[in-house]
Amino acid sequence: MGAPIRAWDTACSRHCANIAPKVVELDPDYSAAYAAAAMCFSRRKGSGWVIDREQEVAEARRLGLRAVQSGKDDATVLCQAGHALAYVARDLDAMALPSLREPC
Repeated sequence: MGAPIRAWDTACSRHCANIAPKVVELDPDYSAAYAAAAMCFSRRKGSGWVIDREQEVAEARRLGLRAVQSGKDDATVLCQAGHALAYVARDLDAMALPSLREPC
């Protein structure tokens, strides 16, 4: 039996956190990169690898909101960003559409 196609460990987590800023530096509106980076923090939390909770929550929130801002028409981006915002940042209102906030 071969190695798994995609392994997720602490080294992969660090790599993801280090490469995401480089990707968005090349294309500041690449919403998938922001969403993927935000998801790194979700995986870190789920795996029990959080080192600095306050910093990681703030970064997950920042990345998630930026992903939503630049990828509001991309369902995968919205799913990943929404997961990070809800699970890591505990911000359940961040993705509410303005029209849903208004009374009927």
